[in-house]
Amino acid sequence: MIKTRSFIILLFWLQLLTVVSFSHTEKFDIVTYTSPKGWQKETGANNIQFGKENGAHGTFCIVMMFKALPAGPDSRRNFDAARETLVKDAVSPSAAPDMQTPVIDEKGWTAQSGFAPYENEGKQGVLMLVSTTGNNKVLNILILTNSDIYQEVVFAFVDSIVFPDAKQHTKVPNDRHPVTTSTCLKGRFQFTEPKFDDGWNAVERKDWVEVSKGGTKVYLYYIFPMGNEMRPPNGNIRDNIWNKVVKDRFTIISETEQRSSIYSQNEWKEGEAIDKITGQKVYLAMSWNGTLNIAASSSRAESYELFPGPGDLDNMDRYK
Repeated sequence: MIKTRSFIILLFWLQLLTVVSFSHTEKFDIVTYTSPKGWQKETGANNIQFGKENGAHGTFCIVMMFKALPAGPDSRRNFDAARETLVKDAVSPSAAPDMQTPVIDEKGWTAQSGFAPYENEGKQGVLMLVSTTGNNKVLNILILTNSDIYQEVVFAFVDSIVFPDAKQHTKVPNDRHPVTTSTCLKGRFQFTEPKFDDGWNAVERKDWVEVSKGGTKVYLYYIFPMGNEMRPPNGNIRDNIWNKVVKDRFTIISETEQRSSIYSQNEWKEGEAIDKITGQKVYLAMSWNGTLNIAASSSRAESYELFPGPGDLDNMDRYK
């Protein structure tokens, strides 16, 4: 399987195959792949297309994989050719692509990828072109979306594609693959990413602001409704949030209230856990004080350094 995650790791690192639902393996042209379950599939003469739309929220995602075409060994030249034909025939990019570092996999295929904002019929979105060269052929994948909610399925699909052995390695010109930081997305399909002078980066999500630095991510919920089902006599607020919200995203290994204080008004809990999306081990800190903040750090030491007490996690609200 081509290691597509290697050349997009600067943009996203998600180990998703354990949490995304897929159907059986299928064959298309020279590759095999696994279809995302529940997505509409259309088969054309030269491509297959998968689509998903949420009419209520106005979001969509389209993934098109095209049959391999005869091509020379220059992978960047093949990418540029696809950009001039496939991309510009579909939409109107509003900027040059942000190129990622190309990678040659163990089978001899070279993957080039780039992102760009686009406009189409008055609507804006982000496109990604993945152009893979080998065996004197090039196979292209074009992704169009206006939301980050489809990222898990999209990149798990790309990661499922299996190429045949290439007879010879392809050419990757050293002077033709600039690596840049995208202004329209970075990390995933992100459309805004304020950067602060103290090193924290913030990304707006549907239900929270995701703030990150080093090995820590903090989820700052905009509004967290606290109905009667979350209050006594239906259990205490702390345990209800931990059990119904935190455990929905993380597999808890241990839990404690060590950093809480009798002088604090916070509902506090912390402990070791496994992130169900990434599969990575993290150390959690949860604070409720009228708003809900959850921090996932790479280690207990990092968590304690950043948030010595509940008030320090509460103060992250300044990044909203």
